[in-house]
Amino acid sequence: MQVKMITATFWNERRLRPGDAIDVDEKTAARWKARGLAVVSETEKPPAAKPVKSLKDMNTAELTAKAAELGVDISAAQTNKERVEAIQTLLAQQEPAATPPQTGEPAAEGQKKEE
Repeated sequence: MQVKMITATFWNERRLRPGDAIDVDEKTAARWKARGLAVVSETEKPPAAKPVKSLKDMNTAELTAKAAELGVDISAAQTNKERVEAIQTLLAQQEPAATPPQTGEPAAEGQKKEE
């Protein structure tokens, strides 16, 4: 974990001055932070995860942005329900057919029928 020194100190036979950035273990970083010797570097903090919002929970602007991102034309949609359905239709079409045909169904072209 990277910390930035606030005050001067010695650590591992090395003199640290204010402003020095150094990698230390989490226990040392917590101790130094509690005693006011250092602050945890901003670059070490993990980015805040955006909560994933379902399509049904999105507002009109979010649905419009999502549709534009996916390349879906939702200009004819007048309600959010219609916008959601248009996006879901495209997403369903893009999903690969992961399940093989069931017994009794004809095999798709290029597949051998198992007996």
